[in-house]
Amino acid sequence: MILTNLNPEVMKTTLFLILLLLIPLMIPAHQTLDHQNGKAIIIAIPANEKGIDAVISEHFSRSSFFCFYNTKTDSYIFLENRLSDASEGGSRQVVQFLKNNGASQIYLVNAGENAQRHLKASGIRTESVPAGQTIRQIIDKRIKDQIRN
Repeated sequence: MILTNLNPEVMKTTLFLILLLLIPLMIPAHQTLDHQNGKAIIIAIPANEKGIDAVISEHFSRSSFFCFYNTKTDSYIFLENRLSDASEGGSRQVVQFLKNNGASQIYLVNAGENAQRHLKASGIRTESVPAGQTIRQIIDKRIKDQIRN
């Protein structure tokens, strides 16, 4: 449907309805609800592929993508880690990327000393998970179980 062929009132109404559908997608992930204290949170999970069935990356700052999981809306988005090839200060920059996208917690397999130090200093809580799990498994088995309890 081409909106330019509609009369102005129909076009206005159509655009309004489209905005209503898009607004939930534009709400920052950091507006997630923490089940215990009502504060907003988002959980980051490193991955080398973009998709819910991707396996968690074993290399935190070198992962190709990060899944940002919103516990309030039970939704997720994958963002490319454009810092995966960074040399000096790479882990610090990745932690800043996570903070800029609202992450307050991260599930990871492994992080070096610098990454751990930067995560702790930024206030991002870490949870260790075994290698080989998919993003879906982590969300379904670990995060959702943690919220229920």
